[in-house]
Amino acid sequence: MRSQKYSVVLAVALLIVLGALVFALRGCIRSDSRPEDRVVDKFESEPTISLYVNETGERKQLKMEEYIACVVAGEMLPDWPVNAYAAQAILARTFTLAKMSEGGMHDKYGTDMSTDKEETQAYDPASVTDVIRQAVESTRGMILAHNGRYVKAWFHASSGGRTTLAKDGLAYEGDEPPYTKSVEVPAELRHIPREELNWETSYSLNEITNLLNAAGHSVGQVQRISIVERDQTGRATVIRVIHSQGQTDLPGAVFRNAVGPDRMRSTLVTSLDSTATEVYMAGRGSGHGVGMSQWGAYGMAKEGSSPQEIVKYFFKDVEVIKLWE
Repeated sequence: MRSQKYSVVLAVALLIVLGALVFALRGCIRSDSRPEDRVVDKFESEPTISLYVNETGERKQLKMEEYIACVVAGEMLPDWPVNAYAAQAILARTFTLAKMSEGGMHDKYGTDMSTDKEETQAYDPASVTDVIRQAVESTRGMILAHNGRYVKAWFHASSGGRTTLAKDGLAYEGDEPPYTKSVEVPAELRHIPREELNWETSYSLNEITNLLNAAGHSVGQVQRISIVERDQTGRATVIRVIHSQGQTDLPGAVFRNAVGPDRMRSTLVTSLDSTATEVYMAGRGSGHGVGMSQWGAYGMAKEGSSPQEIVKYFFKDVEVIKLWE
């Protein structure tokens, strides 16, 4: 009886030791953290992640920094300054670890991440260059944190000259994160090509009707649209849709996603003309406008800013933390 009791005690002790060892090795990849916990912890070494390749159905294992290089290659244009790539690497690493701490893609694929940019991040191993590898290595293990927690590492192609808050650019629900801010981005305007900065598009009212209904907004036949609210940067935050069933007000970000973010490139709409048959729009910038402007990072890197200076410029009260050597 005594021998059996000691065996049970020894087994429990062994499980506790093994659990502590696994936790130490996995560092901050944990899914049971409450919002008030400080979830950014150091790693013993560079972690290995599992990746679902959506194009082939393959599941593979790869080192974190190799994955980050492939993400940077997918998220930024070729031949950019090394420090712009490095700033993107810090955000990509932050996003990856935050996603993994919430369970990653295990419920869907049994992996940490996937190659679908709509689910996680872009992934393009064929476009990784020596400069991208240099950028990733120079920021090895670095993430962006606010009060010991991962930030939501938002970024977009170009701000049009000024970034905005999450509640305006993304129609973010809940309290505005304490680390988001709206900043002017003069370096972007000094370096972005005009054709990348400005855009214009047009839709027939039938197109908008079909797109909104397909996105789940029951609007009947659209008759006219107008912007009824803007934020401090000039972005459309409420777009009114007059239709055969009445009137529907949609957040600008929701409307943009419904009609196609590749055509309506931002909610920074500078001109909108709604006629009896079509809608013409013109605007500035590309993307939701929250967090880091990639063209802003390009301009700042060209002018000598470090990766840490770039990411801290776009987020408030944050710090860059190195989680592994």
